[in-house]
This record gives sequence, structure tokens and C-alpha cells, in this order.
Amino acid sequence: MQRVLQDEAQRLAEDSFFERPTKLETVQGMILLAAYSEKTWFSIALILRTALDSGLEKSLDNLLSQENVPRSSLSASMAERELVWKTRTWLITFILELDVASGTGRKSRIAEVDVVKLRKFLDYPLSLPCDMRTVCIIELHQLRGNSRVIIDNTSNIGDIVSTELPAIMTRLQNWWTTWDEVHENNGFHIGAFQRSSLKLMLHYSRIFVFCASLARIQKLQPTYTDSSSETLDQNVMNLWQSLVTTIMEQLGFLINEPSYRCQLPWTPTYPALTIAFVTTFALRIARWRPNLINQSLLLERAEKICDFLKQPPYPDIHRTVSIFVNYARALIASQRPQSNHSADAPIMSDQNEGPTFEGSNNPMINGPSPSGVGPLDDLRYRTGPTIQADKDSNMVSMPSSDPSAAARAPVSRLSGTMEAPNWTVSNSIADSFGLFEEGQNDIFDFLPMMPSMPQ
Repeated sequence: MQRVLQDEAQRLAEDSFFERPTKLETVQGMILLAAYSEKTWFSIALILRTALDSGLEKSLDNLLSQENVPRSSLSASMAERELVWKTRTWLITFILELDVASGTGRKSRIAEVDVVKLRKFLDYPLSLPCDMRTVCIIELHQLRGNSRVIIDNTSNIGDIVSTELPAIMTRLQNWWTTWDEVHENNGFHIGAFQRSSLKLMLHYSRIFVFCASLARIQKLQPTYTDSSSETLDQNVMNLWQSLVTTIMEQLGFLINEPSYRCQLPWTPTYPALTIAFVTTFALRIARWRPNLINQSLLLERAEKICDFLKQPPYPDIHRTVSIFVNYARALIASQRPQSNHSADAPIMSDQNEGPTFEGSNNPMINGPSPSGVGPLDDLRYRTGPTIQADKDSNMVSMPSSDPSAAARAPVSRLSGTMEAPNWTVSNSIADSFGLFEEGQNDIFDFLPMMPSMPQ
């Protein structure tokens, strides 16, 4: 049946290349093909063009402007039903573009939709419970996009870390609280996929905003002349620590949520891309900022997530992630003898996910900070040439006093024939997945180039 549906979608998509599409099913077929393609971004442009030529972008306004609204689905005419189908198809097209754009660190190519109109659509008699998820995802994407604009337009680092970022985190938390309650009131239990996925989207949004903030700080810091540089550097350090903690929470939540993992064998490409991006980004942090993250715990979680992605339909995504995981495993093992005698290696508890926040009122994340995490002895950053020269020696692992060391199986040594991932400064994570054209970049590119902290 899957092959039959795929062939029909392919036929509809092929027909659209040579004539103006007149059927809604053509756009729907193109959406299905793009959603399950590993090169989704480049096919979305054609879908958007087709949807616009078919007038789907006007469907929501046409639906809400009706003078005579059907009382229920039973009394609705065929024309009213078709208008709902067009509206839903346009919103799904919107989500597909937003999901892939944010999952690869890009900016969306579509103008915002009025949130008030979106919520009114939920009150329409022909709307379905699944439309709640559509509306809340669009809201989150637009909230995240607006947050990036705010950060990019802020010219003072202090304003980013002390004013804009806490306000953005509060808005993200309010989004999750509101929509989790809406789903609960509509009969979705706490372990349902609809609600667990909201939590994962919240985590990724925080990661996205943290990365956008650090990328902006990287651009501003060379010209920053404020006398309070020591306070600034501590704020930036808190931002790094908040980013690492959120990443580890995201990975841990994914592993421990069976209701989310159960959809991976049939889910579209973009959720897997988001998972892969976060995982490989975490491994890069362990590569470039080894003292900020529990490498052993990260590697354990990355291996499990790599296994999740092994199932269809993600062969290329799984292969890319597995290259990072295998190389990181071997590189950590190759550094273990040196780290056993290192007095400066960080000591972290096996039960915790990252370093503690400095201060009891850190505004970066709304929620309690992890407890019981050991101190970080050396959190100084290294810059360009230093990173290149020390790229192997930086990869320290957990010391022998780590209580988890004996419990975990030893990792393999670096193989001379192993395919190594792209760790270079000049290439983005997206390049590893073959997603970007030449000259494009993403918000994760800042990692190897953050300026150094004062000694």
C-alpha cells in the first residue's frame, strides 16, 4: 500500500511540471513526496509555488469570512468541506517549510500567519483535534523566528543576555504551558505523542535561541568595549552552560519517551533531521568544548539515538550520525590514557546531564537546574588557530574517578580506515547532511569560532 501511494504521489507531482495543477490532490501528493525525501528543502520551493498558483494561501481568509457557517460536519456542503481541506493543506505546507527551515537552522521563506486567525480556525465546526497540533506548531515557529529577529537586531551583548533572552524564554515557556493544557483538556494523556512532542519542540526552540544568541554575540564581541567585561564573560559562560544542559535534556527526553520514538518508522524526514542536528551538534560541542559536557553520558545517549535512526526511512541521516558517533567514540578512547593522569579534567556525576548554572537565579531557562553536578575546573574558551593546533588534545574524556566508568563498556580505539566526520571550522553541520547550497550557512556555524575567555 505504501508503494502504491508513493507511486500515485509521484505521478501527480510529475504532472505538475508540465501543466498548471488544478487538483488539490496534486499539492497533497507533492507534500507527501517532500516530507519523506532526504532533500526536502529543495522540493519545498516547488510545493509553495504550486500552492500559491492554486490560491491555497487565501483559503484560511475565505473560510473565516463566511457569513453562513455550517453548524456541524453533518450539515456542511461539499464546497465548505473542500474549503477546509484547502485550508488544512496550506497550513501543512506552511508547517513543512517551517519545520525543515528551523531543523536546518535556516530562515523561513513564508510570511507570518495571523495567530488570531489560526485560533479561530480551531473554533470552526469542521476543524479536527489534529488541527490543534498544526496551529500550535505554526505559533511556535513564528515565535522562534521573531526571537531570532530580536536577537539579530540587538546591538548590545548585555541586552541580549539580561533582557531579550530571558523574555524569549518566558514566551517559549508560556507557549508550552498553554498548549499542553489545551491538549490535556481535549483528552490527551500526559504520555501521549501529542504532548511529549510539545516538550521536545520546546527544548529544540531553546537550543535554537541559545545558538542564535551565541552566534550574535560572536559578531558583537570583537567591537565590545564596555568596562564590565568580566560580568559579560560570566553571562556568556552561563549561556553556554544553559545550552549544554538543554541539549542533554533534549537527548534524555527523547530516549525516555516511547510515545515519541514509536512514530519514527513512519514519520516524515524533518523530525529525524532535527534529532540528527541536535545529536551531531552535541558531539561537536564535546569536540570543541570538552570541559562543558559529560562526554561519556553524551556518547551513550548519542549511540542510542543513532540506533533509533537506523530504521527506515532515514538511511543517509543514520549514516551521517553514525559517522559522528563512531569517530567520537574512538577519539574519546584514544585520549583516555592521557586523561587518567590529568588533574584538570572535569568530574561529573553519571546521573547528571551537564554543568550547573552560576548563581541561583539564572534567567536562561525556566526550570530547576540539575543538582549534584561536579565543578568545572577549566571553562576557558580557545580560538581559531589554537583549536586547529590542539584539536586532538582538546578531546579529553572522563577521569578514572567517574563512577560510571566501570559500568560502561570500553569504547573502541580509533581505526585507521574509519570515515571521519567534518570537524573543520569552515563547514556547517548541514554540509554533513548535504542540505545546503554553496554559500549558505546555519545558526550552528559559530561553534568553533567563539572568542576566547580571559585567562
